Amino acid sequence: SKNPRVRFDLVSSTISEIVRDKPLTRLCEVITILKRECGLDVSYHVVWLGVEKAKVNIYGDHSLSFD
Repeated sequence: SKNPRVRFDLVSSTISEIVRDKPLTRLCEVITILKRECGLDVSYHVVWLGVEKAKVNIYGDHSLSFD
């Protein structure tokens, strides 16, 4: 079963180095990394939000870059 208490903030902080090294990391890769290394079963939606937050923290907000 999915772990309902895992929030996207935890996912973001856990995978920020992975996203920094490989910006085009697929979400299914992140899900398998979280299962293998951390033992977490996280939903696709939570992983997607975590990757997006990690990208914003690393590269800045996409919409603000056009201003």
